Amino acid sequence: MTDATSVRPNSPDTLNNHDELSKVELAPQLAPGIAPVLPAGRPHLTMERYRDALERDGYAYEKGENIQAALSAPALDWIAMAREAGNNAPIDQNPGGREAGRRRYYDGGIYQRRAAAGKRFVRCSPCVAEGTGHEFTTYQQPPGMNRDYVAERRFAPFPAHLLDHPGAQDIIDVCFQATPSSLFPNQARGWLKVGLHLICLGSEGARPGISSPNRAHVDGELSTTIIMLDRYNVIGGESLVVERQFADTHPNEIPFEARRAELTLKRPLDMLTVDDRRLAHYVFPVFARNNTKGHRTVLLVDFTPLSPETSDQLLERE
Repeated sequence: MTDATSVRPNSPDTLNNHDELSKVELAPQLAPGIAPVLPAGRPHLTMERYRDALERDGYAYEKGENIQAALSAPALDWIAMAREAGNNAPIDQNPGGREAGRRRYYDGGIYQRRAAAGKRFVRCSPCVAEGTGHEFTTYQQPPGMNRDYVAERRFAPFPAHLLDHPGAQDIIDVCFQATPSSLFPNQARGWLKVGLHLICLGSEGARPGISSPNRAHVDGELSTTIIMLDRYNVIGGESLVVERQFADTHPNEIPFEARRAELTLKRPLDMLTVDDRRLAHYVFPVFARNNTKGHRTVLLVDFTPLSPETSDQLLERE
């Protein structure tokens, strides 16, 4: 198993006091001159190295203080708002969601790479329930990806103020910059479907917060990026990256030699991306310290070509 630090780009820390990112004031505006001036359209050097690691190893990890240097001031403002919204997201009403302590928003849209900066992501309108008029979004994974849910799941859509904020565009741009060109067919890279998941795993008393599925898995999207927003008063929650053949397998049954990495997203903006074509992933349950109350809140951003092609189908085509 690879030590997580071996896949983290060797970029310098931009904050001397690492604890600053863990305080309530998450996103101070970047001081001028912290990030190098790059040609228009070129990603920050941190993201270039991150993308290279993802292409080489099938996954990439970076510390939050280095990701912060790659984000705009609006993106940092957005992260702070998303953290607050995620911690107070509605309970997942799908079977097992309440018992597992899951809170969740889900939304999606279309990402057009060649559109003007700030206008590349266009949200898809949520559905409206007959009778109640309540808005909801639907999420359905390809067959065989999550045997806990064979039908579509319904979630509350993101609060409008989050998706209307310019920082949302910047966050999606950065996540796209992390994806290597080999991840998508050339003809599909210009138009992509984007999924946005704001997930809070809460633990209270002896009850843990448990992800779904509670096994190593692939999602069906070709690329999933996890960004830590908030981790409060919990232990556990380690991320495990394993050989793809062990998808749908509990970690107890995964041999040590099949584990590619095991790391913990601890600080705000710590970031992990997994290539669904090559590897499976898992997050361990979180437990509140001393049987009190705590949570782990993350943002997931995934990309899929608009052509109906899952990661399994892409492997078959290749």
